Amino acid sequence: MKKIIEKKVKKILLASIALMILYISTNTGIASNVAYAADSFVTIKVEQVFVTNAEMSTAVFTYMLNPLDANNPMPSESSESGYSFSILGNGYTEIGPIRFLEQGAYYYEIQQVITADNPNYSYDKRVFSVEIHVDERINAYVVIFNEAGDKEESIVFHNAYKNGNGGSPEPPEPTTEPTTEPPEPPEPPGPAEPPEPPIEPPPAIEPPDGGDETDITDPDIPEGEFPNEGPKTGDDTNTAFDMSMLIIGVMLVSGAASFLIASKRRRKG
Repeated sequence: MKKIIEKKVKKILLASIALMILYISTNTGIASNVAYAADSFVTIKVEQVFVTNAEMSTAVFTYMLNPLDANNPMPSESSESGYSFSILGNGYTEIGPIRFLEQGAYYYEIQQVITADNPNYSYDKRVFSVEIHVDERINAYVVIFNEAGDKEESIVFHNAYKNGNGGSPEPPEPTTEPTTEPPEPPEPPGPAEPPEPPIEPPPAIEPPDGGDETDITDPDIPEGEFPNEGPKTGDDTNTAFDMSMLIIGVMLVSGAASFLIASKRRRKG
């Protein structure tokens, strides 16, 4: 009978340890079968600034996204030479979405396509480098560099339309006419008001004859009692219950330990 009890106690202890290990592993991330995202989508924003002194805001310019590796993921409708897109006037477009499935680093270049160099236009011929880094969780991060190798916050191309003589665009007319009249002088400050006389403190109250300034004892309150102390209810139930439960727990643990020790000694004897 004792052996059966010992086996049950051991099973309970093993089950408790297994549950503790399972709880710790699930709440601290020890478990190895963590599911990550299967893919990640990236869009690249390209902005265009078009400066002109004529009504030419409808001008369209073409750009190209070129992969530096033929196996790099590309947007849909891409060709073997890359992905071509256009921007109208002062505007922007977003390339993509581009789908990434594997961890790694992917490199691209974005530049303007100039088919016919019109002398009345000024083109932005810079080449931007785009790096997309995908980590083991398939999270993608985009980094942009200019031709000097410095990081850029965004990709912005600046184009302009020049006048017929090949000069630079004329500056825009000011929206408001400049003021030629001098501003009115500020009004001089008025005379300062005299300060108010200081307020005299009230006279000190003298104690009555024969009294003591430090004697603040209330004669109606018996010595040893305090008026601000709340009444004692005599309800110490919670404290007594906690102490009793603590004693019972200690007794149960001690009894279980004594039982196991005595069982081992009997087996040895």
